[in-house]
Formats: sequence, C-alpha cells, structure tokens
Amino acid sequence: MKKDYLPSKFATVSEDAPFEVAKRFSFANFITTKSDELYASRIPLVLRNKAVLAGHIARANPQAKHLVAGQKALILFDGPHSYISPQWYKDSDEVPTWDYVQVKVRGEIELVKEEELLSDLKDLVIENEQSTHPDDMWSFEEHLKTVKRQLGAILGFRVVNCQWAGKFKLSQNRPEDIHEIINRLCEQDHHSSKELAQYMKSVRESYKS
Repeated sequence: MKKDYLPSKFATVSEDAPFEVAKRFSFANFITTKSDELYASRIPLVLRNKAVLAGHIARANPQAKHLVAGQKALILFDGPHSYISPQWYKDSDEVPTWDYVQVKVRGEIELVKEEELLSDLKDLVIENEQSTHPDDMWSFEEHLKTVKRQLGAILGFRVVNCQWAGKFKLSQNRPEDIHEIINRLCEQDHHSSKELAQYMKSVRESYKS
C-alpha cells in the first residue's frame, strides 16, 4: 500500500502472517470518516476470508449512524509490542526504539441483513468460546431467542475488498543483538513484552525450518 511506511526489512514474516495476526488479535481498531471527522471504535472482527472481515457495532455509537455501503474503512490489528533499550545492545551508543506487530486493512463497508449478522455472530461466539473454555461452551443456538431480541441494538457489517499490509518490526536490523533482546524481553513484567519475545522466537524458528 502506498499510504503505509513499510521498510522492506520489517515486511510480513510470511504470506499468512497478517491473517494469523487478525485471527489471534481480533479485537481491532475500526476507523471511518465522515465530513472530515474521524470516528474510531474497538470491536471484535471475524476473518471470513482474505477479502472479507465481519463485524458489528452498537447502533447507539455515533460511528454507526454514518456507516453506509461503499464507505472506506481502516482497521488496525495490534499484536504484541515493547520498548527496546539500547542497554540490551552490544554497542549501547544507540537510541531506544519500539518493536511491534501491526496489521492494517483497508476496505469498503457492506451492510448485512439479519441472517448474515446471525451467522457472523455465531462464528464469533464459537471461535471465542472454543479458545477460552471448550469443555463448557455457551450455546449460541440454545440462546438464539435472547440473541434475536437484542439484534435491534447492533448494526452488522462486513469490510470487503480488503487490502492488507503487515508490519513486523522485530529487531531484524540487529541480528547481532537479537538473542539478548529476546532474553531481556522475557525478563520484563509487562505481558506484551513476554508475548513479543515468544513471537520473535517463533519467527526465528520458522526461518530455521
């Protein structure tokens, strides 16, 4: 995408990596505009396929009031991130930086009917119930009447014709320091730092295989 700053060394680590980030970190920033005003909400999204994302938003949300078919949308999926100290480098005469994983998606809004919205909601629930407590899942079907009673409070939509851009800034420009950076990240108290370290390890392992 021409609108994104994406140094080649920090481009996607694999063909499927952006889609894996969208599935794993599905609670995304959903951004639209109207009359030069920016609107943004955090919402869960379902990856239907590489060209389609499905979501919903509360009708009471001001952002929902201006969503129309064909409208442009920007979505940000934020993966793990962390501050990187020069103290972790062999040569500390450098400046601090930030390592992170982020995927940007640009697409067009398509409003959906009740049947499609129910299908999207069901898949969203099943996906998250299976990942949190698969042995004692809340049943979408058993509570379908309750779900339908509340459908009027939300607006369902899909983002279609998706264009993807992933940025994976994982200290690829410092191969001599990467081992120490990962070790130091593992020592940090912040959960995202530890998660970033694990992500960096997995990427390094994939390169070796």
